[in-house]
Amino acid sequence: GVWTLTTDKRTKRQLKTPKLNPGWHMLALVSSTDQNRADSLHGTRFYLDSWHHELKQTWVKNEFYMVGNDSGQKGSKPFGLITDLRIYARSLSHDEINKLVTAKDTQYHPDQIVRRLASMDAATILAQRLDVPDSAAECLRALGSLATLDTERAKIYSICGRQVLKMLDSPLPMIQRQAARLLNNIS
Repeated sequence: GVWTLTTDKRTKRQLKTPKLNPGWHMLALVSSTDQNRADSLHGTRFYLDSWHHELKQTWVKNEFYMVGNDSGQKGSKPFGLITDLRIYARSLSHDEINKLVTAKDTQYHPDQIVRRLASMDAATILAQRLDVPDSAAECLRALGSLATLDTERAKIYSICGRQVLKMLDSPLPMIQRQAARLLNNIS
């Protein structure tokens, strides 16, 4: 297949990637400068499962205006469903990317904030604030992120699942969206 990256200079870089079999695949984009001691790539690295390609001195802006099908195709050639989009505040190492690709569970995911929140029983605390409209959307958003940790999903649903189902009918669109996101992450 071919993937296209638009660089910070607005040039399009086409990458010829291996043929994909049907099923789950992981795509990762890592940018790093030569001042990063952990990974002095000084450019961008594109991963598709365990395959990767380095683009030296090539940068992609942190402004995602499109993730998915090329608008030139008008979505006429769908390639699949994106089920999880994560943006990290640091460059992930080769080892971390490989652990994400080959993991049978989420044990090696670099989501330490989510794990820390889970260890502090954040699901219980956040669920107690769902009845306050001013905080409900943010609590739902946080619960949705917490639900990316598979060990928290059943707990979240048992604590507030019925309440979240009712929130799908909220007159407030943000509450509806965040409730739908949470339920999607739980399922």
